[in-house]
Amino acid sequence: MLSQSQRRSAFSRSSGNSLFPSARHGCASGTRKVHWERVMATVGNSIPFSYVPGNRFAILTVDDDPIQREFCTVYLSTPKVKVTTAASAEEGLDRLADALFDVALIDVDMPGMDGIEMVRRIRADRRFEALPLMVITGREDMVSIDEAYAAGATSFMCKPVNWRLLGHQIRFMVRAHRALEAA
Repeated sequence: MLSQSQRRSAFSRSSGNSLFPSARHGCASGTRKVHWERVMATVGNSIPFSYVPGNRFAILTVDDDPIQREFCTVYLSTPKVKVTTAASAEEGLDRLADALFDVALIDVDMPGMDGIEMVRRIRADRRFEALPLMVITGREDMVSIDEAYAAGATSFMCKPVNWRLLGHQIRFMVRAHRALEAA
């Protein structure tokens, strides 16, 4: 397993061959490789960005796509930020029960329980009523957006993820949440 700095280094200097998904990684889609190439082209030009106000911070990211989970870990982890991943909504609910998180990022389209149902279950549990929840999905139709917010989502983002924008949105959600708690 590569450390966070090794992954970032590999992503920033990659020629594109070894890190792209392929048939041997369970993804035969050429469109995913094209998307990765666009993402990788911007990684080397990234300006250091600290999106966490205050002390330690914990993010739960729930997505059935292992590539998306790895990207969340690579792009969102910092010395102050711990990213915990879950491959399903059920696993995500288990992780929520076992640890404290400052924000949860939840995919919609997952096998078994979908992300909208997970948001509903989280909101039904009083322990998590104030937890900021961002729904991240490839869907961008009005019905999906309305369903996410009706279930209790705090924010909504469409894939492919703009990691800089996601960092800013997480910072805003946390700042707003902390302001509400202090009021």
